[in-house]
Amino acid sequence: MRIISQKGQSYFDVSYEKCIIWLKDSIVNVSPLGEPDSNYTFAIYSTKEKALKAMEMLHKAYVQSKAREGIFLYKNVFQFPQEDEL
Repeated sequence: MRIISQKGQSYFDVSYEKCIIWLKDSIVNVSPLGEPDSNYTFAIYSTKEKALKAMEMLHKAYVQSKAREGIFLYKNVFQFPQEDEL
């Protein structure tokens, strides 16, 4: 599954299976595997609770993408939601 930053596809787009995603306060950070010095901000929220909700949405999208893998491959994309979408 591909993940896209909150700012849109042209900003950042990586494979979920090939990166580490973590929260630091209310910021969602991503580091591609094999690039230990790389750290990209994928989303910024006003509260840690909203960032946790976005991560939960990501996890659900991943599970759903694995359930339909090979059928609707073009839908295997998750974009971090904007603040007002949470």
